[in-house]
Amino acid sequence: MKTTASATLALSLFAAMATSTAVAQVFNPSYSQPQMDRWMYPFNSTPGSELRAPLFGAIQVTNFDDRDSEMLLKFDTSADIPTGMPLNHYKIVSATIRLTVSSSTPAVFYDPTPDALATNYNTTDAGYIPDSDPSKPVEIYGVGYRAGYTAATFLENSPFGCQGFPVEGCRNVYPIDVDSNGAAFDIARQVRLQIDSTAWAIGTTTTLNPGDQLAVGTVMTFNFDLSRAGVRAYFKDAIASGKLMLAATSLQPASGGPGGGTSSDYASFATKEGSVANAAKLDLRVKMYEGADYNADGTVDFFDYLDFVDDFSAGSMDSDFNEDGVIDFFDYLDFVDAFAH
Repeated sequence: MKTTASATLALSLFAAMATSTAVAQVFNPSYSQPQMDRWMYPFNSTPGSELRAPLFGAIQVTNFDDRDSEMLLKFDTSADIPTGMPLNHYKIVSATIRLTVSSSTPAVFYDPTPDALATNYNTTDAGYIPDSDPSKPVEIYGVGYRAGYTAATFLENSPFGCQGFPVEGCRNVYPIDVDSNGAAFDIARQVRLQIDSTAWAIGTTTTLNPGDQLAVGTVMTFNFDLSRAGVRAYFKDAIASGKLMLAATSLQPASGGPGGGTSSDYASFATKEGSVANAAKLDLRVKMYEGADYNADGTVDFFDYLDFVDDFSAGSMDSDFNEDGVIDFFDYLDFVDAFAH
């Protein structure tokens, strides 16, 4: 029986596929609680041991940051995802945090949509825009540091910030956003400075409708927008170091003094010190490979192509090769170009 060259190639490929043991490096760690959580508030006298973390803003209140009361979350990923690799080896497929409402008031409502910054301006400001819905969304951002602190060195009992507080703009860890070039900027005082931002993740739930009272026990899900290059770069850098620090925050206004006052309306979220299971839960999906070595076996070959096409055909976010948050033909073209070179 004659065997054509193409048939021989096909048979060889089939045999190689049958004996291949190449497995892509895919990591799906799930953390039921953070390594550290902290109510980041200037009047918190017991940092790191609070059972709940209130989230509220002191909107344009002298000596206070607009994003006044926050919840810091730090996760140690070093035991589950290799550290120290070049950043372009890390492909952050998805990142999700879940927080549980531990207290609220009847005047706090579920808002799953971003609110224009101008809805927080004084009504006499020429740029003021009325808010079309009640309350403010719960958001998560990255963090920046002062006084030489880093994600590795800032602990639950580390100093809040400069002495003589309340003083605005001096907390040692503060929420940040990133611009179109990936540069980070401080958003703690964004209302008074009129610095716009886009939340990295907004809390949503399927148990409430927008405008419903935000009930105690509600689990809010935060899916991070990894289509933004700056957000993606933040996650890559954090996971390469093994320490991921984030800040949950809200511009829901509060007034009345330390602790938010008795007449203020805002929600609090359970910390790991409380009795709520999975109070702050993180789920990650990370792939590690370089260039077109899609299965991370150290060789670029047809198995990489087959694995990529398989994921691409299934619409898997694993095949978001250009990391723009969308599975489309550009991912295929970019992969083929990398594969060919």
